[in-house]
Order: sequence, then C-alpha cells, then structure tokens
Amino acid sequence: MANYTTFQQGTLVKRENSMGFTWVLRYNADGKRKAMVLGTSKDLPTEAAARHKASTMTAVINESKVVRTFGQLLERYIKEELPLIRPKTQKTNLSNIKHIRARWEDVSIDDMLKDLVAIQNWVANLQTQPRKLAGGGSQAGHPMAKQTRQHIKNLLHRIFECSMLWGYLPVDRNPISLVEIKRSTGVQPVKRLKYPLTVDEAKALMNYLALSEHVRVMVKLSIFLGLRISEVLGLKWDDIDFAKLEIHIRRSVVDGHVDMTKAEASETKVPIDVEIAMILQAWKMHTESVGGWLFGSAITGKPFYANSLQHDHLAPAGAALGIRNLGWHSFRHSFENWLRESKVDPTTQMMLMRQADIKTTNMYGRDDGSMKIKREARDGMMTAVFGGAK
Repeated sequence: MANYTTFQQGTLVKRENSMGFTWVLRYNADGKRKAMVLGTSKDLPTEAAARHKASTMTAVINESKVVRTFGQLLERYIKEELPLIRPKTQKTNLSNIKHIRARWEDVSIDDMLKDLVAIQNWVANLQTQPRKLAGGGSQAGHPMAKQTRQHIKNLLHRIFECSMLWGYLPVDRNPISLVEIKRSTGVQPVKRLKYPLTVDEAKALMNYLALSEHVRVMVKLSIFLGLRISEVLGLKWDDIDFAKLEIHIRRSVVDGHVDMTKAEASETKVPIDVEIAMILQAWKMHTESVGGWLFGSAITGKPFYANSLQHDHLAPAGAALGIRNLGWHSFRHSFENWLRESKVDPTTQMMLMRQADIKTTNMYGRDDGSMKIKREARDGMMTAVFGGAK
C-alpha cells in the first residue's frame, strides 16, 4: 500500500437522540481528537449520504493535499476540473459521475489499482437507471450502450490523469488505459436508428402549416446548410453578410449557455444563395430582434432552448407527418446524405459539414478558393435534390 502519512479518514459516528439521530465525524487535528456534526437524520437520512458528506469534509480537513478514497479524488475533480469544460459536457459528466460514485466512492485508490479487472467488469455490465412511467409503475434498467460505457471509461481516465497532475499518483501510464470496453452481458440495448429525411419529408415539414414561423426558419437553415441546432441558436444578425451571401458561424448556444463552436473547424463561413438570403430577410422583417439574436426569446432575452423547441414543436410535427425519430440532428444527417447522393467529393463534403477530422490543411472556408468550391458544391446539391432552396 502507498504511504499516505498525512492522511486521515476520520470516524463516522451515529448518535441517537429524541429527534432521531445525528451523524458526527471524529478526527485528529493539532494533536487532539475533535468532532464535527455533519447533519441530522433529516439532512442525511442514510449512512451512504453521511459517508459522502464525511468524505467531502475529510478532504477539506486534509487541505486536499492527500486523498485515499476515490470519492475524495472525485470531489476535487468536480470542484476544480468540471467547471472548465463545456456546459453540455458538464451535464453529461455529472450524470456519469452518479454511476461512478455509487460503485467507487468509498473504495481506496490502492484497491482500485490492484484490481483493474473489477473496473473492466463493472464498465462491461453497467445498467441504465430504472425509469418511472407516466401512468404509474417503472421501467427496469437495461445494459448501457457501448458509447455510453466508453464515455464513463473516458471520464475515469481523465480523473486518474488529474490524480497524477495533482501529485496523488506517480506520473506513469494511466491505469484506466488498460481497461477494455467489453461487450455487455445479457440483453443488448436497442440502437436508436438514424433516419435521414427524404426530399418529400423535408418539403412536407417546411410547408407544415402548424409549425411556428421561428421554428420553420430554423428548420430551413438546418436543412439547407447542415448546421447544428446549437449553431443555429448561436446566430446573430451581424454574422450574416447579405452582400457576399455568407454566414459566419462564430459561436454555439447549448441550454442557454453561449460557447465556442463544437470544434475549431466549425467556426467558419458558409455560403448561402439568394433564396436563403430572402428567407432570412423576410424573417428579419417579421420579428423584432432580441439582443441581436436571430432566434431570441422576448421573455428571457436569450436564444431559445433546443430541447423545448423539439418537445413543443418539432416532435409533434414529426408525429403528425409520420417522420420517424425526428430531431434537430436529423437535418444534419440528411444534409450529409444528400451531399453523398449528389456525388460531392469527400473533401468538399468535409468542408461543408465543417468536421474537425479532415486530413487536408487550411480548409474550412478560410480562403476564397475553398468558399467557391463549397458554394458550387452546395448549390449543385440543392438544385439536384430540391431544384433549388425552395
């Protein structure tokens, strides 16, 4: 076992009283035995909750210089590292941390390092949480998708990277890199299939009379330009150059948070045609600008929330028109599919999709040549598929 000479875990004590019970943490400080009240039975109804609070407090007592349990390491990650990442990723990580904490919070780092197979088996057999059904009852959990389990492994990997950075572990090969993502046992999760829209479905959606006008314009931009919904919500009127027929993608908005685009390659200019420019100009005349945003809420003064738009507008429209699994990303999948069907070469597809893994240099619309290529390819595709952006 590693030598944690300055560490103390303390002792958790449950004191009964007339009101129930109180959780107390006993620990050493300045050569004396001290006690700290963690909370009452109302504050901490279970031993697990009390241990979680005790783990947090012992990290504070030890000035976070030495940790022994993985839970203490996790607390420092949440406090120092989590705020530095994108809000959407924070939300995903906090959800995954619930699974990690439930299994590993009170386990010593030494014990985890001694039994990496246990970690591998745990990742392989992770289950989703049971869900309460609207009509009563509950739906049992099922094996997690491989991608979700990979995300949880990646998070563990990052936390152990931080432990080396903070000096808790020697700088060496990350032990989590040895953990493999095995096929989960039991019933496999059902994959949600991605259905690119047909041309008829896209036209039906854009002409659906019950669709609110702001959602209709957002749908058209997503269909005709292949933009992510976060990029559509991040558009400001200053980003549109009607003279040059270009839109500059500068930012994204996720759950009300304004941030950079998903990847460096995404922050670039995309070509539009006269018909898209007319759609945007008509929308500008139709609506009063809120904070310079194309799609701002007069109530909040900020861009709309994508999830609310999907729940209140997009999903009902998809159900009414018989379009399977309709979501905002359906339009980006469709745009890419139409580019492929129109036999646009792969390099130009990457440029129009603004993906980060293209293997050529200095692309993504950073020079006049690439803008010309992108414009010709997009216009050609739209003419072949729609007969123009109509």
